[in-house]
Amino acid sequence: MSAVELAHFWPRKWRAREGDTRHHEVFVTAESLADGAPKVFGYLLHEATHAANEHRNVNDCSTGQYHNKEFRKTAAELGLVQQPGISDKRKKKYGFADTDLGGEAARAYAQEIAALDKAIHATRMPDIFLTSSKGGGKGGRTAAEADGDAGGDGEVPTKKKEKEDRNYVKAVCRCEPPAVIRVSPKTLERRNIMCGDCTENFATEFPSE
Repeated sequence: MSAVELAHFWPRKWRAREGDTRHHEVFVTAESLADGAPKVFGYLLHEATHAANEHRNVNDCSTGQYHNKEFRKTAAELGLVQQPGISDKRKKKYGFADTDLGGEAARAYAQEIAALDKAIHATRMPDIFLTSSKGGGKGGRTAAEADGDAGGDGEVPTKKKEKEDRNYVKAVCRCEPPAVIRVSPKTLERRNIMCGDCTENFATEFPSE
């Protein structure tokens, strides 16, 4: 699993400006473009699988990111295959989460992939993630040190920290069971705080991947 999020599907994340119509979000990161058009198209099909199952009212993924047999069934319909070389341990933990674009789908969508490749003019360099291991491991920074309210971004710590802590939110990683940190919403919005064990960013809620 990449330390950088490549893509996600988030149901009903957007609301129309007029009325209360909700729309789903299918998202690929700028960093994912470095993998090339065929891979990016595969990421889109992976998220489209989640979208199709959401439309069918089918539960295909747990909060721990285990992609079950329902996901695998729909993924196969869309032309995805499991990546080769996935360990039994990872399959047990994440199911069919690691997918690739199958050969038949690659041929079927050859024009779309070529158009996507032509549109990719640049790729984004990955951020340097802050790490927060269980013991505040070597080279990492604790959540408090990473927090802007604790002196990050040039802000000066004050003796009002105890009062500010009351507004902190609980954020979790994707370990099983997840590690828990408490951090200000402002910091969680503007910084990437990564777990040193699962290498995923802490969040208050996770979209399906």
